[in-house]
Amino acid sequence: MRKTLVALVALLCCPMVLAAYSQTNDGVQGFDIPYGDVYVVQLSYDPFPASPGQYVDVWYKIENRGDTAVNDLRFILLPEFPFSLDSDAAEHVIGTLDAHQSALVKYRVRVAEDALQGDMPLTYTWRAQGIDDAPTFTSTLSVRSSTALLVVSDVDATPAQIAPGEESSVTIELTNVGDAFVRYASVRLGLFSEDGETDVPFVPLGGGTSASVVNLAPGMKATLVFQLAAEPDAASRPYRIPLIVNYVDSGGRNITRKEHVGVRVGAEPELTAYVDRNVAFEKGKPLDVSIRFVNRGVSDVKFLTATLQATDAFGILSSPTQYVGEIESDDYESASYSIKVKKDARELQLPVVLTYQDANNERYSTGITVTMPLLTKADLGQQNGNGSTIVIVIVVVVVIGVIVWRRRARHAKRKN
Repeated sequence: MRKTLVALVALLCCPMVLAAYSQTNDGVQGFDIPYGDVYVVQLSYDPFPASPGQYVDVWYKIENRGDTAVNDLRFILLPEFPFSLDSDAAEHVIGTLDAHQSALVKYRVRVAEDALQGDMPLTYTWRAQGIDDAPTFTSTLSVRSSTALLVVSDVDATPAQIAPGEESSVTIELTNVGDAFVRYASVRLGLFSEDGETDVPFVPLGGGTSASVVNLAPGMKATLVFQLAAEPDAASRPYRIPLIVNYVDSGGRNITRKEHVGVRVGAEPELTAYVDRNVAFEKGKPLDVSIRFVNRGVSDVKFLTATLQATDAFGILSSPTQYVGEIESDDYESASYSIKVKKDARELQLPVVLTYQDANNERYSTGITVTMPLLTKADLGQQNGNGSTIVIVIVVVVVIGVIVWRRRARHAKRKN
């Protein structure tokens, strides 16, 4: 009982201590001074809730609930992370606030892109004539992120087509197309199955199969580079590589998506051509030409068509266009033509236009010139047909002559 009486006496003797700071049930904060009562009310903020990386307009109402005017009243916002002011001044000068009057103050507050979700404190204070040490107060702003959406916006391989056994840099571009902050993202190439076996014919080089990025704001892009090599025996065709994208938004939600990227294996075919076999050239007679087309590349050739072009040196008696078809890697096919030589020469230049497709159906059209020597039968070690006949006749005559001579010799010997 005695202690209770002492406490009541102390409170009656120090009324200013009791009124120094109050927090009402409706969230209104106030501070009593000898010449009036100043209360601050956070009226509203827009948008609600506030979003990371965005701006929010905050209104405060300052009231003088006392019977005495408050002079030189200044309201001061003291933002701390995740809040900040870009252009607005932290201090708003209200001036004199008469008894039972109020004033409105507005701030444009920026919310940090990497702000966490939740009710975040926004600190403020005020100053007035004779009062320079008013305590700080806090209001709260609800910060909630919108949807974070991370997509694979582009895939680029350099070179665009990986030849078997060769290397390539595969660049994957990620874009945050949502309106929320992405705190962390990782990308993994699904080159291997769960048992460690290779699912696609690629081998990771250097950095492996995973890469990551942090703090990706809405609208921002990130580039991840992977070094890959195609297996030496990889078939020439497009391959789909699984891509596992995992990211964490500003609210701490973990999101995983599986996509695919396309990488093409193949190489430009390497076709060469030369005369398949040499035939004897006889002036004024048609000449049969066989051209051999050899695929020296690692990619198969499909739908090959060879068109021989006539020149001033020769004309074409057969169809100039021959369909050759498919030539596998390290294989060959031939096409035959009949031509007529117009000029005396030791060799002909045979221009041929080739049209074909590779294993990935990429179309090609190229020209190639085949050099063909004009060889006679003598050059090839062949004898003329008439000369052979004469030789045979001479041999027969000689044989007959020898026989006749021997018979006459025997007959004359018998007479003697």
